[in-house]
Amino acid sequence: MLGLIAQGLANEGIAERLCVSDSTLKTHLHRLMAKLNLRSRAQAVVFAYEPGIARVGEGPALPGNLDGSGGPGGSGV
Repeated sequence: MLGLIAQGLANEGIAERLCVSDSTLKTHLHRLMAKLNLRSRAQAVVFAYEPGIARVGEGPALPGNLDGSGGPGGSGV
């Protein structure tokens, strides 16, 4: 989920890729951000880039490859 946020996808786009409803995504996003003590999507993006969950120049994650690696042959982070 953090990788998709870092790619700049809106909630609707993330929900579609994860095959969940918008309300389910919002619940998971809220809980994730609370557990990580993040107050904004901007903080979530920084958090995603620091440990390598997201990387500069990567394409959008594909269904079944939700690590944000951009497709087959990704890092598997």
